[in-house]
Amino acid sequence: MSKNKVIISDIEWDWDDDLIANTLDYMSREDKETLLKTATGKDWDLSNMDDDDVWDAFSDLLHHNKLTPEQFFNLPEEIEVDEDWEDEEIGDYIGNEYGFCIKGFTKSTDPKNFE
Repeated sequence: MSKNKVIISDIEWDWDDDLIANTLDYMSREDKETLLKTATGKDWDLSNMDDDDVWDAFSDLLHHNKLTPEQFFNLPEEIEVDEDWEDEEIGDYIGNEYGFCIKGFTKSTDPKNFE
């Protein structure tokens, strides 16, 4: 049985430097290196950098190179959800699924039928 779905788009993610720093604290160095490589296209070796230097590298990319946290953490531009979900359910789902809360979004008014 298929369910009607809608597309959530124009997602306004709720983030600040403290949230990003906290997220980085829980990441392994290898994951940070992979994230930096994905964002910049070059290899990174963080083994000789202390936590402040690592944060400076991330902060520089986020604030000076116009790289958004959405791009940096590979957050989706659109998300499929059940048509009958209320806005609060959608916000809870997105926060649980992606680890970031949202400030707002647009819900398509045209439900799609998915198998």
